[in-house]
Amino acid sequence: MVLLESGNCILKQSFWLSSTRERGYLRPKPQEVIHTTTIIFNLFHVIHILMVLFDAYPNFTMAEIVQDLSRELAIGLALIYPISITYTTPTKESKNELTNNSNNKSSPNRYIADIIGFLLLISPISTLLPLAWITGHYVDINDLDKANSTRRIHNLVWVIWVMIFLISLIYNWYKLFIIIWNHIKALKRKEIVSGTSDMQWTVSTLRRAAIYLCLAISSLVIIMTIFLIMSFTYGYFHLSSTL
Repeated sequence: MVLLESGNCILKQSFWLSSTRERGYLRPKPQEVIHTTTIIFNLFHVIHILMVLFDAYPNFTMAEIVQDLSRELAIGLALIYPISITYTTPTKESKNELTNNSNNKSSPNRYIADIIGFLLLISPISTLLPLAWITGHYVDINDLDKANSTRRIHNLVWVIWVMIFLISLIYNWYKLFIIIWNHIKALKRKEIVSGTSDMQWTVSTLRRAAIYLCLAISSLVIIMTIFLIMSFTYGYFHLSSTL
Protein backbone atom coordinates (compact mmCIF):
# COMPACT_ATOMS: atom_id res chain seq x y z
CA MET A 1 0.00 0.00 0.00
CA VAL A 2 2.81 2.36 0.91
CA LEU A 3 4.58 1.55 -2.35
CA LEU A 4 1.44 2.27 -4.35
CA GLU A 5 0.96 5.61 -2.63
CA SER A 6 4.62 6.49 -3.23
CA GLY A 7 4.30 5.51 -6.88
CA ASN A 8 1.21 7.66 -7.31
CA CYS A 9 2.99 10.57 -5.67
CA ILE A 10 5.93 10.22 -8.06
CA LEU A 11 3.68 9.90 -11.11
CA LYS A 12 1.82 13.08 -10.16
CA GLN A 13 5.02 15.10 -10.02
CA SER A 14 5.42 17.60 -12.83
CA PHE A 15 8.22 17.30 -15.37
CA TRP A 16 8.63 21.08 -15.30
CA LEU A 17 9.71 23.45 -12.58
CA SER A 18 7.03 25.83 -11.37
CA SER A 19 6.47 28.88 -13.56
CA THR A 20 7.95 32.13 -12.25
CA ARG A 21 8.94 35.48 -13.71
CA GLU A 22 12.60 34.39 -13.71
CA ARG A 23 11.98 31.13 -15.58
CA GLY A 24 11.25 30.67 -19.25
CA TYR A 25 9.31 27.97 -21.06
CA LEU A 26 12.21 25.50 -21.09
CA ARG A 27 12.46 24.73 -17.37
CA PRO A 28 12.63 20.95 -16.79
CA LYS A 29 13.58 19.60 -13.39
CA PRO A 30 17.21 18.39 -13.24
CA GLN A 31 16.29 14.87 -12.14
CA GLU A 32 13.64 14.60 -14.86
CA VAL A 33 16.20 15.54 -17.51
CA ILE A 34 18.46 12.72 -16.33
CA HIS A 35 15.59 10.22 -16.28
CA THR A 36 14.32 11.23 -19.73
CA THR A 37 17.82 11.18 -21.22
CA THR A 38 18.45 7.69 -19.85
CA ILE A 39 15.11 6.34 -21.07
CA ILE A 40 15.43 7.78 -24.57
CA PHE A 41 19.04 6.67 -24.99
CA ASN A 42 18.33 3.10 -23.92
CA LEU A 43 15.07 2.91 -25.87
CA PHE A 44 16.63 3.88 -29.19
CA HIS A 45 19.68 1.74 -28.47
CA VAL A 46 17.47 -1.30 -27.89
CA ILE A 47 15.59 -0.56 -31.11
CA HIS A 48 18.88 -0.44 -32.99
CA ILE A 49 20.06 -3.73 -31.48
CA LEU A 50 16.78 -5.44 -32.37
CA MET A 51 16.97 -4.11 -35.92
CA VAL A 52 20.48 -5.51 -36.24
CA LEU A 53 19.55 -8.89 -34.74
CA PHE A 54 16.61 -9.32 -37.11
CA ASP A 55 18.52 -7.87 -40.06
CA ALA A 56 15.73 -5.34 -40.55
CA TYR A 57 17.76 -2.46 -41.95
CA PRO A 58 17.20 -1.93 -45.68
CA ASN A 59 20.60 -0.28 -46.12
CA PHE A 60 23.61 1.08 -44.26
CA THR A 61 22.27 4.64 -44.37
CA MET A 62 19.24 3.76 -42.28
CA ALA A 63 21.42 1.73 -39.92
CA GLU A 64 23.75 4.67 -39.34
CA ILE A 65 20.86 7.07 -38.73
CA VAL A 66 19.02 4.87 -36.22
CA GLN A 67 22.24 3.90 -34.47
CA ASP A 68 23.18 7.53 -34.04
CA LEU A 69 19.75 8.76 -32.96
CA SER A 70 20.19 7.48 -29.41
CA ARG A 71 23.33 9.53 -28.92
CA GLU A 72 22.00 12.62 -30.69
CA LEU A 73 18.78 12.77 -28.68
CA ALA A 74 20.57 11.93 -25.43
CA ILE A 75 23.26 14.58 -25.77
CA GLY A 76 20.65 17.14 -26.88
CA LEU A 77 18.63 16.53 -23.73
CA ALA A 78 21.75 16.38 -21.58
CA LEU A 79 22.84 19.80 -22.83
CA ILE A 80 19.74 21.44 -21.32
CA TYR A 81 20.54 19.86 -17.94
CA PRO A 82 22.78 22.80 -16.93
CA ILE A 83 19.88 25.16 -17.70
CA SER A 84 17.68 23.25 -15.28
CA ILE A 85 20.45 23.58 -12.69
CA THR A 86 20.59 27.31 -13.36
CA TYR A 87 16.86 27.64 -12.74
CA THR A 88 17.12 25.73 -9.46
CA THR A 89 20.04 27.86 -8.28
CA PRO A 90 18.91 30.62 -5.89
CA THR A 91 18.33 33.97 -7.57
CA LYS A 92 19.77 37.32 -6.61
CA GLU A 93 17.21 37.98 -3.90
CA SER A 94 17.59 34.62 -2.19
CA LYS A 95 21.39 34.71 -2.47
CA ASN A 96 21.48 38.14 -0.89
CA GLU A 97 19.47 36.80 2.00
CA LEU A 98 21.98 34.01 2.46
CA THR A 99 25.22 35.87 1.96
CA ASN A 100 24.29 39.54 2.43
CA ASN A 101 26.37 40.23 -0.64
CA SER A 102 24.98 42.91 -2.92
CA ASN A 103 27.45 42.04 -5.67
CA ASN A 104 25.74 38.77 -6.57
CA LYS A 105 24.57 38.48 -10.13
CA SER A 106 20.88 38.41 -10.92
CA SER A 107 19.09 35.42 -12.39
CA PRO A 108 19.64 34.70 -16.10
CA ASN A 109 17.41 36.27 -18.72
CA ARG A 110 14.67 33.73 -19.32
CA TYR A 111 14.36 34.51 -23.03
CA ILE A 112 18.08 34.04 -23.59
CA ALA A 113 17.99 30.83 -21.55
CA ASP A 114 15.10 29.53 -23.67
CA ILE A 115 16.89 30.36 -26.92
CA ILE A 116 20.16 28.80 -25.77
CA GLY A 117 18.35 25.74 -24.46
CA PHE A 118 16.41 25.24 -27.69
CA LEU A 119 19.56 25.64 -29.78
CA LEU A 120 21.44 23.17 -27.59
CA LEU A 121 18.55 20.74 -27.87
CA ILE A 122 18.48 20.68 -31.68
CA SER A 123 22.12 21.44 -32.51
CA PRO A 124 23.50 17.92 -31.89
CA ILE A 125 20.82 16.43 -34.14
CA SER A 126 21.31 19.04 -36.85
CA THR A 127 25.09 18.51 -36.88
CA LEU A 128 25.41 14.77 -36.25
CA LEU A 129 22.45 13.40 -38.21
CA PRO A 130 23.63 14.67 -41.63
CA LEU A 131 27.09 13.23 -40.98
CA ALA A 132 25.56 9.87 -40.05
CA TRP A 133 23.47 9.92 -43.23
CA ILE A 134 26.49 10.80 -45.38
CA THR A 135 28.56 8.03 -43.78
CA GLY A 136 25.87 5.44 -44.46
CA HIS A 137 25.39 6.71 -48.00
CA TYR A 138 29.08 6.33 -48.81
CA VAL A 139 29.05 2.81 -47.39
CA ASP A 140 26.03 1.95 -49.54
CA ILE A 141 27.83 3.08 -52.70
CA ASN A 142 30.99 1.30 -51.51
CA ASP A 143 33.07 4.47 -51.23
CA LEU A 144 34.80 3.41 -48.02
CA ASP A 145 37.50 6.09 -48.05
CA LYS A 146 34.95 8.90 -47.93
CA ALA A 147 32.90 6.93 -45.40
CA ASN A 148 35.95 6.67 -43.13
CA SER A 149 36.68 10.39 -43.46
CA THR A 150 33.09 11.35 -42.71
CA ARG A 151 32.97 9.03 -39.72
CA ARG A 152 36.09 10.63 -38.27
CA ILE A 153 34.51 14.06 -38.62
CA HIS A 154 31.32 12.71 -37.07
CA ASN A 155 33.16 11.38 -34.03
CA LEU A 156 35.10 14.62 -33.66
CA VAL A 157 31.83 16.59 -33.58
CA TRP A 158 30.44 14.11 -31.06
CA VAL A 159 33.48 14.63 -28.83
CA ILE A 160 33.02 18.40 -29.02
CA TRP A 161 29.38 18.18 -27.93
CA VAL A 162 30.20 15.94 -24.98
CA MET A 163 33.00 18.30 -23.95
CA ILE A 164 30.55 21.23 -24.09
CA PHE A 165 28.20 19.27 -21.85
CA LEU A 166 30.94 18.46 -19.34
CA ILE A 167 32.23 22.04 -19.21
CA SER A 168 28.77 23.55 -18.75
CA LEU A 169 27.88 20.91 -16.16
CA ILE A 170 31.02 21.53 -14.10
CA TYR A 171 30.55 25.30 -14.31
CA ASN A 172 26.92 25.29 -13.14
CA TRP A 173 27.52 22.75 -10.41
CA TYR A 174 30.49 24.82 -9.23
CA LYS A 175 28.28 27.91 -8.95
CA LEU A 176 25.74 25.93 -6.96
CA PHE A 177 28.47 24.59 -4.67
CA ILE A 178 29.75 28.13 -4.03
CA ILE A 179 26.25 29.23 -3.05
CA ILE A 180 25.93 26.35 -0.59
CA TRP A 181 29.36 27.11 0.85
CA ASN A 182 28.56 30.82 1.23
CA HIS A 183 25.33 29.87 2.96
CA ILE A 184 27.28 27.74 5.43
CA LYS A 185 29.67 30.61 6.19
CA ALA A 186 26.76 33.03 6.61
CA LEU A 187 25.07 30.69 9.08
CA LYS A 188 28.31 30.32 11.02
CA ARG A 189 28.68 34.09 11.27
CA LYS A 190 25.09 34.40 12.41
CA GLU A 191 25.69 31.69 15.00
CA ILE A 192 28.77 33.50 16.35
CA VAL A 193 26.95 36.83 16.54
CA SER A 194 23.92 35.36 18.29
CA GLY A 195 26.03 33.23 20.62
CA THR A 196 23.76 30.21 20.13
CA SER A 197 24.12 26.84 18.45
CA ASP A 198 20.70 26.78 16.80
CA MET A 199 22.24 26.64 13.33
CA GLN A 200 24.41 23.59 14.03
CA TRP A 201 21.98 21.09 12.50
CA THR A 202 21.44 23.24 9.40
CA VAL A 203 25.18 23.73 8.93
CA SER A 204 25.78 20.00 9.28
CA THR A 205 23.04 19.25 6.75
CA LEU A 206 24.47 21.73 4.25
CA ARG A 207 27.95 20.28 4.67
CA ARG A 208 26.63 16.83 3.85
CA ALA A 209 24.80 18.28 0.86
CA ALA A 210 28.02 19.89 -0.37
CA ILE A 211 29.89 16.59 0.00
CA TYR A 212 27.18 14.66 -1.83
CA LEU A 213 27.18 17.36 -4.50
CA CYS A 214 30.91 16.93 -5.07
CA LEU A 215 30.61 13.15 -5.14
CA ALA A 216 27.72 13.27 -7.61
CA ILE A 217 29.38 15.64 -10.05
CA SER A 218 32.74 13.88 -9.75
CA SER A 219 31.16 10.50 -10.48
CA LEU A 220 29.20 11.85 -13.44
CA VAL A 221 32.23 13.62 -14.89
CA ILE A 222 34.38 10.49 -14.54
CA ILE A 223 31.72 8.28 -16.12
CA MET A 224 31.12 10.72 -18.99
CA THR A 225 34.86 11.11 -19.57
CA ILE A 226 35.35 7.34 -19.77
CA PHE A 227 32.31 7.07 -22.05
CA LEU A 228 33.71 9.84 -24.22
CA ILE A 229 37.11 8.17 -24.56
CA MET A 230 35.59 4.76 -25.28
CA SER A 231 33.11 6.15 -27.82
CA PHE A 232 35.75 8.14 -29.63
CA THR A 233 38.28 5.30 -29.64
CA TYR A 234 35.72 2.76 -30.82
CA GLY A 235 34.26 5.05 -33.45
CA TYR A 236 37.51 6.52 -34.72
CA PHE A 237 39.69 3.41 -34.87
CA HIS A 238 37.65 0.22 -34.68
CA LEU A 239 34.61 1.12 -36.78
CA SER A 240 36.69 2.97 -39.34
CA SER A 241 38.88 -0.09 -39.82
CA THR A 242 35.87 -2.38 -40.27
CA LEU A 243 34.11 -0.37 -42.97
